[in-house]
Amino acid sequence: MTKLSRPQMNLHRKNMLLAAASLFLAVACLAATPFALGINFDPQEARQRSTQGEAREQEERKRQEREGVKNEELEMRRQQERAKMQATLAKEAKITMGQAIQFATYQQPGTVLECRLVRERGEVFFNVVVFSGNDAENNATHMQISAVDGRILKTERER
Repeated sequence: MTKLSRPQMNLHRKNMLLAAASLFLAVACLAATPFALGINFDPQEARQRSTQGEAREQEERKRQEREGVKNEELEMRRQQERAKMQATLAKEAKITMGQAIQFATYQQPGTVLECRLVRERGEVFFNVVVFSGNDAENNATHMQISAVDGRILKTERER
């Protein structure tokens, strides 16, 4: 044997060195993980954090329940106010919604998509949307029909 040649490592020795290096790296990684992730392995502190988290969750649930009740009450009030407003508007209207739809479809033949009773600038009118057209040309017409006398106040076409 010459001084320049190295003796051959057997397969068993290579596997042992590989296992030792892997074990060394695994231990180092496991030791570094809590520091990298900020994990605290103190069981007493972990219990305190979990009880604090549970207390916060309970407070949050209670707050959401209170707000949920408030939101439901507000929504009910809004619905009641809308109903009162619609009743007031209906009393002021001299023509019915059906008559307004007839006036609109006489002026613009088609299918009525929407009809609402509204008040703007002190005037009560029906806002009627009529869809008309064929396959090649579809359009919607927005019409405002006076709820007092049935005259057409405004007509707009969408293309």
